[in-house]
Amino acid sequence: MAPHMHGGVLDVLSDEESKMLRKLVLMVAGAALVMLGIIGLVMPVMPGLLLLAAAAGCFSLASTRFRVRLERHLNRHPRYRRALHRWQTGTGLPPLRRLQLAFWLTLRSLVPERRA
Repeated sequence: MAPHMHGGVLDVLSDEESKMLRKLVLMVAGAALVMLGIIGLVMPVMPGLLLLAAAAGCFSLASTRFRVRLERHLNRHPRYRRALHRWQTGTGLPPLRRLQLAFWLTLRSLVPERRA
């Protein structure tokens, strides 16, 4: 019987193989994002910190140990502790304020600063 597609993944993989493949893809993506992030720290046209944050997200999805260490580090840091708590409790910025912030930040990045 030929394997058939189900949600874009071949059904011939077992659950364990599927988990290992997912972990491998996340680790490779994380490594690629780290490399691009390092380049982005040097080159001003690439968002280096954003790419490194995305790499941390990939690694935390792939590894429970990495996720625990990252959360422990963020909880120890006074600036990130409050933001992480607001994120986890869902008491961050309301959607309308997020939209306003995105608008003003985008506008600020597009309009050149006037120097006196």
